[in-house]
Amino acid sequence: LEDIINIKSLEDYEAVYPAVIKFTEKDILQVKETLKRFQKYKNPAHREAFRMMTNKVGEVLEIDQIPKDRVKFVKTIIRDYIVLTR
Repeated sequence: LEDIINIKSLEDYEAVYPAVIKFTEKDILQVKETLKRFQKYKNPAHREAFRMMTNKVGEVLEIDQIPKDRVKFVKTIIRDYIVLTR
């Protein structure tokens, strides 16, 4: 709910990755949890899990190259999913 409130205007927002509708709500919750753990625990295991997750998200969305700012990429994926499925 907090994520939805933080999106200033749902009507004006244009999804960057419309293919996010391929994901389930459970998938997006897992993506969000992986991001949260990556940001909270700065260790090699969480960095690798985050890298692997972003690579998999990119594969599912058929993105040739994952953006360098993977955190921003994941936040965009989450925002797009919320906008397109609500």
